Amino acid sequence: MRLRFWTVILMTKVTHFLNNNTIEMAQVNELYNAIESLVFGHIPNFILPHDTLIDALEQIQGHLDENQGHMVLIRKENAYYYLGASFKTFRRGNTLFLVVNAPVTQHTLAMPFQLYDLIPFPLSTAQTEGFYSILATKITPLAFSPDADLIVVISNGHMPPAGSVWYSADSALLFIIVSGRLAP
Repeated sequence: MRLRFWTVILMTKVTHFLNNNTIEMAQVNELYNAIESLVFGHIPNFILPHDTLIDALEQIQGHLDENQGHMVLIRKENAYYYLGASFKTFRRGNTLFLVVNAPVTQHTLAMPFQLYDLIPFPLSTAQTEGFYSILATKITPLAFSPDADLIVVISNGHMPPAGSVWYSADSALLFIIVSGRLAP
């Protein structure tokens, strides 16, 4: 009877030990996968949980509302940050820092813009047969929104920026204010 008691205690301790090791191995494996994801340019939710990301985005928008009332955070959906946002990582001691670029813009530019490609073509004139006029300006694509107070012109034969977030520092973008109500 006494032998059976010690056997049960030993088996319990062995099972508890194996259970703890299995959990630790799963966590190490998940951490390895998360670091691998970071290397390939994706933010894993193991390192940046959904709740933490949502809180950070709400703090950014709150800061903008308090200090920069004319600015707004464009992308608020988690998938953009986990799959598409650019970020940088660095470490200090045992702490890993993750700096994510969150796109911010003026309320006027936060509207959905339609992209148009302007193609000049010759028009015949009514006065002279065989004489055609053509637009001399080399403006090709432009972006327009009926709700915005501006038109975005992509100048100098450049192609429109790729992706859903455009950087206003791009030299090919020219902002033309239509009504003069654009915030400073």
